[in-house]
Amino acid sequence: MKLIGIGGSTASGKTALAQKLIEHFSAVTNRYSHLLADIATEQGIETDKASLQALSTQMRSEQGENVLAELMNEWVRKHTSETVVIEGMRRLIDVTSLEAVAKETGRDWVFLFVDAPADVRFARFNERLIQGGKPPITNETFYALDTQESEVELPLISAKALHILHNTNKTLDELLEEALVQCQ
Repeated sequence: MKLIGIGGSTASGKTALAQKLIEHFSAVTNRYSHLLADIATEQGIETDKASLQALSTQMRSEQGENVLAELMNEWVRKHTSETVVIEGMRRLIDVTSLEAVAKETGRDWVFLFVDAPADVRFARFNERLIQGGKPPITNETFYALDTQESEVELPLISAKALHILHNTNKTLDELLEEALVQCQ
């Protein structure tokens, strides 16, 4: 049994890799942004990236740093699937608490960090916006997202990764193959 965590910067390729791993392992999955989006929807808050970042900051300020980690841990404990993939880890508490839940539930813990240069991520982010019928954002707006409080701990969690996948000129299949080697 495996618990695979995936972290990385905005538009680094986390979601695409997670989807490939989910398909490969027939895994169940969740994302921190999905937890936040569900809470935001219940509270009548927009579910765009900036609103979810603000909600995360507010929740952690009011309920403690580990509030989202605990919600995810509860979710993981409920699933008995052979493989669980959790995507979108942004904080050290996310990584350390999922590692503990992996041990508690008898799962092998694999934490992968996906990285890509800012210019590549900026282009990917705008491509997603355009595909979703939204206007692209400026470099300044993108880099402002990159410096939000929710992104500050990314260097700390990348240091905890079993492997850092550099997603610049790789195909998704190449990225998957690299990840699968680490998941053995």
